[in-house]
Amino acid sequence: MATYKLCVCGSCKKRNARNYIVRYKDKANKWKVTHRKTAQDCKDFIAEHERALLLGRNTTDITFSEFARDIPLTKGNKATNETMQMVYDKHIEPYFGDYKIREISRADINEWLKTNLVGYAPATQKKYLRLVNTVLEYAVVDKVIDTNPAKLIYIEGDKRLRIPQPLTPDELFDFINIWDNDPVLKEHANFVTALAFTGMRPSECSALRWENVDLEKKELKVRETFKRNSDGSIYLSDELKTPRARRTLAIPEYLLGRLQFRKDTNPHDEFVFSSYEGKPILLSNFRNRYWERALLKTTSSIDVPYDLRHTFSAIMHSTGISVWDLSTMLGHSNPTTTIQWYGTWFESANHEAVNTLDNWASDGITKFKTS
Repeated sequence: MATYKLCVCGSCKKRNARNYIVRYKDKANKWKVTHRKTAQDCKDFIAEHERALLLGRNTTDITFSEFARDIPLTKGNKATNETMQMVYDKHIEPYFGDYKIREISRADINEWLKTNLVGYAPATQKKYLRLVNTVLEYAVVDKVIDTNPAKLIYIEGDKRLRIPQPLTPDELFDFINIWDNDPVLKEHANFVTALAFTGMRPSECSALRWENVDLEKKELKVRETFKRNSDGSIYLSDELKTPRARRTLAIPEYLLGRLQFRKDTNPHDEFVFSSYEGKPILLSNFRNRYWERALLKTTSSIDVPYDLRHTFSAIMHSTGISVWDLSTMLGHSNPTTTIQWYGTWFESANHEAVNTLDNWASDGITKFKTS
């Protein structure tokens, strides 16, 4: 362990110099000494020496790229790691790679956001910034730097900018009717119905297999999702978006009848919602070929498949469900996420976005509400 104290050696006494002497061990574990003029100089020398011993080299000139070489950019699976490495190679390494990691400032990071990530959505900028933050956090832990300059970086509009577009109950049934009666769209009418009547994410719904559905208990288990490899191909994964995304949902009667019919007519299909060939739904193909066709046939404000999840949330909220219960049904990581998504329109949901529960019941459609 390195120490320092006022030097009382003959040379310093002879020159009447007030110096400090630092005693430390080198890489060979041998004691050595060096002189410094101030106590702060001693502290800086010891800190730098400890960093060098920890990393096996002098850290004063180590670059961002050199340090990041052995840093795990994400805790995700192989596909996620490959994707994040591509992001790093394209957006981060060319800018920060040659920077000395100890010289990177908050101003440098803000400049990178403004110049290199201009035009990217705030959510994407935030994701890329997280990679820079990860590297710098490791640098703090390894004592290469004292503080992380990526901390407290504010990205303008980093909250969700898109306002959810839920359908009213009448609009929802009109929308489902479009799918039921179109010769092309009817292939996935039950998939669309399930999105609105369970609140599942599209990637979760498309990955639902019959082994996770119990029609007698009127329950389905969300246990898998489709994810995308770095080359664009998809794969089935049991790593859901959040730990709470692993959940069991009640099946409303309106959806139950459709599932029973599909089970009877497609007894050998592995996936609940599949193409005529029995293959799982490819969401990109679904959006381009089917969803866009449906939007041309409706006058409602619905825009993306996720709006059916918002519709489920809005109708559930109109029944008086608690934020905690709704968060559980949606598989959000915590109720804060639910509030961030829907807090801006919770108050108006009962009056504008969705009919009130009384209006819902007066239309004779009371079996949507799950217990």
